[in-house]
Amino acid sequence: MKFIILLSLIFYFIPGTAQEWAPVGAKWHYDILYAFSGDVGYHEVYCDSIVEIAGKSCKRINIDYAACNNYFTQKLYTYSQGDSLMVYDPQLDIFQMLYNFGAEPGDKWNYLIVEFFEGSIDTLQIQVDSIGLEYINGTALKKQYISYTYPEEYQLYTHGIVMEKLGDIVFLANINTSFYGLCDVDFIGFLRCYEDAEIGFYSTELRDSCTWSFKWGSSFKTIYEESIRIFPNPVDKNLYFSTTDITCKYQIFNGLGQIMMTGEGRSTDVSGLAEGLYIIVLDNGIEKATTLFVKLGQ
Repeated sequence: MKFIILLSLIFYFIPGTAQEWAPVGAKWHYDILYAFSGDVGYHEVYCDSIVEIAGKSCKRINIDYAACNNYFTQKLYTYSQGDSLMVYDPQLDIFQMLYNFGAEPGDKWNYLIVEFFEGSIDTLQIQVDSIGLEYINGTALKKQYISYTYPEEYQLYTHGIVMEKLGDIVFLANINTSFYGLCDVDFIGFLRCYEDAEIGFYSTELRDSCTWSFKWGSSFKTIYEESIRIFPNPVDKNLYFSTTDITCKYQIFNGLGQIMMTGEGRSTDVSGLAEGLYIIVLDNGIEKATTLFVKLGQ
């Protein structure tokens, strides 16, 4: 009897036990940043049912939001296969592995995506850089630091943090499109809150609440011009301004409207900023621009 009890306790405390992905009723809240105004809003994503696609029982997750950075803008149909999360792509009519929670550092796989403008099929490479555990309300969830390598013509290389149940902290299915670098409307991400019946409520504390919003005063007026660009975006260290040979005065604000950095030049080192979304105002003496950028974690 003592042996049975001890064995039960050992298995009870083993971390990283597989967790159900997206139970019906699961909810995610994400930041929305509006490029032209600098306003901050939120969007709720939720799982409401199980539907059958090609013989697979899939969780239906309602995204229903088209932003500059999300490849999946409507319904996301997913099912678990061991440690793998399989996602249905209606454009290709196939299931593909998006995440593998059993993957080790260095493991990588390809994910097919449809190019925004021409409809050609491109290949995104997903690689696990490192792994760990995150404890939420006493539940151990597997965590992976991920690199996303896009085709060369996308000029896009991003990172993410993927967790069981939550998906990528940047966005549930953190895949961008080739339209990303040319888009100047809304940006969705990062995760504010997650909740399901199994682990309860979790807040990343990115905002004061899941539904917090912010509007700039009417005195804050800027225009967006194609001649003023920033790159790379997302960024981990040096952020460059593309304004021909003219230097720019810049101000960087966080989502609360607080000034985090000011200066002048053709680039700036943002490595001292915390991970998250920021608003940058650029003024080269001829025109003024407001846009958003993502600061990656170190």
